[in-house]
Parts: sequence; C-alpha cells; structure tokens
Amino acid sequence: MNPLKYLLMLSLILAAFCPASLQAQSLEQAIKIALDQNKELKAQKQALRKRQLEARAAFRQTLPSLDFGAWYRHVTHVAQIDFPALPTLPALPSAVRLGRYDTYETSLTIKHVLFSGFAQKNRVRLMSQMSELEHINLEEKEKEIAFRVIAAYRNAQEKQLEIEVIKASMERVAWQMKRIKSLIKQGMALGLDSLSLKLARLNYHKQLIAAQGALAIAEKQLKELTGQKITIQSFNEPPEVGLNVMPVVQLTGPYRLLDQQQQMQSTAVKISRARYFPALAAFASYNYGRPGLDMIKGEWMDYGIWGVSLSWNLFSWNADRLNEQAARARFKQLDWQKQAVKDQLQTRFDRALREWQTLKEQQDVVQAALKVARQKMKVVAARYAQGMASVTDFNEANLQLTEAQLNVKRHALLMTLKRSEIDYLSGKPLTQWSIP
Repeated sequence: MNPLKYLLMLSLILAAFCPASLQAQSLEQAIKIALDQNKELKAQKQALRKRQLEARAAFRQTLPSLDFGAWYRHVTHVAQIDFPALPTLPALPSAVRLGRYDTYETSLTIKHVLFSGFAQKNRVRLMSQMSELEHINLEEKEKEIAFRVIAAYRNAQEKQLEIEVIKASMERVAWQMKRIKSLIKQGMALGLDSLSLKLARLNYHKQLIAAQGALAIAEKQLKELTGQKITIQSFNEPPEVGLNVMPVVQLTGPYRLLDQQQQMQSTAVKISRARYFPALAAFASYNYGRPGLDMIKGEWMDYGIWGVSLSWNLFSWNADRLNEQAARARFKQLDWQKQAVKDQLQTRFDRALREWQTLKEQQDVVQAALKVARQKMKVVAARYAQGMASVTDFNEANLQLTEAQLNVKRHALLMTLKRSEIDYLSGKPLTQWSIP
C-alpha cells in the first residue's frame, strides 16, 4: 500500500474515534455547554422551579378544601336530672344523663373562603410575581455566565497567541545563536555577543513560562464555568463588522429585577389593605359518631352541619395602616433605585461604547507599528549579517517586533471582547449576541 494512503487512512480512523473532549470547542459551543452544565445555573433553575410550585400551591389553596377528622373524648362528670320517686309511674327512670362519658366522632368537612378583601387573589398574584422574579434572575444569570465564559475563553486565546509569538521570538534568537557561534570561530564576533543572545533567550523563556501558567489558569476557569475541560480553538480575527447597538435599559437584568420587585410591592400594598375588610367563609360537614346529636339515646348516628363564618378585625392600634404605609415607602424606595440603576447602566454602556470606538481608532496605528517593526527587524538582521549592527541592536529589534505582534493580536481580541461586553450591557437577549 502507498505510504501516503496508509497515513491518510490512519488519520481518518483516529479522527473518527477521537473523543469529543479532545477536539477543540468553539466559543459558541463552550457557552452552550456552560448553559447546560454550570452549577450556578442549575441552582437558579431549582430556585425558579421552587417558586413555580409555590405559585401553583397558592392558587390551589384558594379552592374548596376537604378535611377528615376523628377523635375520642372521655369526661369524668356528666350532667343528669334526678326525678323524685312517683308511685303512680313506676316505669320512669329515677335519673336521666344529659351526656356521655365517652364520645366518638368522625367528620368530613368542606371549607371555602367566600371573601377575604381580595387578599387570597393578591397572594396568588404575589406568588406568580415571585416566580417571574426568579425567571428574570435565571435569564440574568445565564447572560452573566455567558459573558464570563467569553472573557475566560478570550483570555485563553490571548495567552495562546502570546505563547506563539514568544516561541517565534525564541526561534529567531536560536537561529542567531547558531550563526554567532560560527562567527566566533572565524574571529568575526565576540563571546560577549553570545552571552547577550543567551540572556535574551532566557528572558523570553521566563515570559513563556508565565504565559503558559496564565493559560492553565484560564483553562481552569473555563472548566469551572462549563463543568468540563474545554479545548480552546486558535483565534482567527473575525471580519470587520460595524457596531450598531442601542441600549434598552428597561430590558437589562438589574432594571427588570427592580421593576418586578416594585410590582410585587404594589401587590403587597393591596394585601395590607385587605385587612380593612371582613373575611367570610362557608363550611359543610358530614359527621358520624356516638352519641351524635342525641345525648339521651347515646347511639351511633350520622348527621350534617353547615354554616358560614364572619371575622373582622375592628381595632388593632393602627397596625394595619402602618404596615400599608411601610409598603408604600418601600414602593417609592424601589422607584428611586430604578432611576439610579437606569443612569448607572446608561453610563456603563456609554463607557464601553467609547472604549470600543477608541480601540477602533487605534487599529490602524497598531497595524502600522507592526509593519515598521518588521521592516526594522529585516534591516537590523541584514546589517548584523554584514557586521554593521550589534547584538544589542538585534535584541532590541526582536523585542520590538515581539511586542508589536502581541499588540496587534491583543487588540483584535480586545475588540471582540468589548463587543461582547456591549451586547451584555445593552439588554439584548443572549440569542441576539454577536459572538464571532
């Protein structure tokens, strides 16, 4: 078999059986994994489920309820009526008990609140609003986790690029060291030049170790956010796209949370006002027991009871009114907090937009700096080959080229990260974010 065909088949087989965990995941895939597996999101989803179940329970508590009861009671004394002895009526008992020492009772009771000053209705509404509050919390937590994944992923990509650039710089130094050895043998260079190159290489090696450590930390952060090891894809600068994002403060998480809390507080005011009204309830029960309703016979019997109950608190030292005033004060507090948060969010968005525009304006500058650094490196290398430039000149040009290459790549990464931050601050849904 042709060796090339053999190698091609082997590579295809390895690719087919290579586990997904060893394949590089894109940023979108990393975000999707985090939304499915992040522990903070799982906890928030359970909090939402808890509120949803409580809202359903609150509604069902407004429906008629059926209760079963059973009890036994023993008393030590029972009232009785003693009759004087009458010779003409010998069949009459001398005494009649008006109760029983032992009482047995079972019952099935239906209860239903007919009117409570709309307190029940508003409690159900409040529980639904609390459920919606947790839903908003979940959406905001998803956006937060997504942005944290983006930041960690971009940070890891930056460290990958830094490692690539440093390795390229070390290769240039290594190539120059090989060349300087031959020049030293020919007496055309000094041993000091070799030491200078070794020192430059050691400095690059130190930077490489630091970059590798930072990459490991970024990968660990991604693993914490996603629940699994993420293999980072190499960064490719996305095509230039204009930025046309308008902030909608009312759709941002902090503003929506305060707005929902304000709605809940409005409902709490209505619940407080419900105490000014009477509460009316109806009940009906089926009972079976002994002696039942006939204390004289004292036999097992069944019977029914129905009725209505009315309760109305007429005086409580104005406690209800004070509670209502406290709820209204909380409502006004939330209103002021909403206005403050609106201003803060607008300021954060404007600052992020201004920073992105600054990066955009700097883009041509960093590209031009890289072009100049490459030209300088080319000239210095040529002059050094002719013995017209020193090792110091070479190290300086190499360092400037390294910094220029890093600046260009970092600048592109910063622009993509800043764009994601603008999406995060704009209030747009996560599905509408631009993730290049």
